Amino acid sequence: MKHFGNLSPVIIYRLLSPIIGLAYILRSHWAILRRGEQLGDLGERFTVPRYAQPTIWVHGASVGEMNAVRPVIAALAAQTHVLVTATTVTGRATVKDWGLPQVTAQLAPLDWGWICRLVLRRANVRGLVIVENELWPIRISTAHKAGLPVVMINARMSQSSARTWGTFGKLAQDILGPMHLIAPQDSESAARLKALGGRNFMAPVNLKGAYTPTLTPIPTKLQSFKRAQTILAAATHAGEDAAIIAAFKALRQSHPKVQLIIAPRHPNRGPEVAKLCKDAGFSSALHSANGAPEADIYIADTLGEMHLWYRLAGVAFIGGSLVDKGGHTPFEPTAYGCPVLHGPHLSNFAEGYAKLHAAHAAVEVTDIATLTQAYAHHLGDDAMARRAKGALGQPDLAPLLAKISSSLDPDAQAGL
Repeated sequence: MKHFGNLSPVIIYRLLSPIIGLAYILRSHWAILRRGEQLGDLGERFTVPRYAQPTIWVHGASVGEMNAVRPVIAALAAQTHVLVTATTVTGRATVKDWGLPQVTAQLAPLDWGWICRLVLRRANVRGLVIVENELWPIRISTAHKAGLPVVMINARMSQSSARTWGTFGKLAQDILGPMHLIAPQDSESAARLKALGGRNFMAPVNLKGAYTPTLTPIPTKLQSFKRAQTILAAATHAGEDAAIIAAFKALRQSHPKVQLIIAPRHPNRGPEVAKLCKDAGFSSALHSANGAPEADIYIADTLGEMHLWYRLAGVAFIGGSLVDKGGHTPFEPTAYGCPVLHGPHLSNFAEGYAKLHAAHAAVEVTDIATLTQAYAHHLGDDAMARRAKGALGQPDLAPLLAKISSSLDPDAQAGL
């Protein structure tokens, strides 16, 4: 960024934002072609309906983020209208399915100045709430310039993200520094956000610990999966699936009826995973293609349905941890009573996994042999699942809700 002279990092980002926006538009057209989005969804990224009542704008990425902050959204909606924007159609659908009064959900607008100003004006926005790590510079700086309070909740900053933000000079400081409140989900994220220029922190509260399980009926087609014979690999990344399939192959020697569900972190990797299955001599089926569950390996290549896979499995390996991606949440599988296995890379959820290990409620694996052994030993291990629920517990949300209330309305006399 040094070769841009004395230009503000936010100004530089504004100059680059048309390119970023064009990339978003192209991505949306690709999603339309793949039937993930409709043509009308693209229009949502350019506007917002008019709302006469004062509105709090809450933005999160997708399903996991929305489920984590549902208690906060519900508390805000008890006081005023809430506009929730999501990056993905599944995130939007999740919020709509709640049916909460005074809550409107739509896709997130593009991070362009004129669009952000339009949203603030038409929606009568009185405050902006950012979920986890959705740091869109123009959206946030536009709210700062309008004198609106900006709050970041369940704030997360991984090591890799911190390094990336650090390469952009003062950009992070310009958008984090003026925030009225940053509520981190763990101490590691708090330290990284402080190093990037964040201020006005409260003690860490991980809202994923307040996750409420989704207990809608299991589709008839999937009821052939039996927990005592089903293992899961959740949120896997490239470099993990081959080891998982190899462990499954070894496990079948002692458990010939066992089935494997692989839910890749990025659903577009479904065909890639299917090829690995074929190369290993297994039949596979893609959930997105309405494949038959009777296949040796079922590939759950859709978004927003992790609750199904955790409920169907007797034990789950949580991905992003055999390869160095920082690991993924242990809160969802434990909420569904699914025993948890993981690799050594856990920087994104270090505190949660530390609690699980202290209670002997999670198992670390490092290779095919240890993964095979752990799958076999903990398949249907309800005792470990019960210990996990007790170890993670439920966070006390009252202090967080009070802080958010006072930050969005400094004259508020009581918490939400």
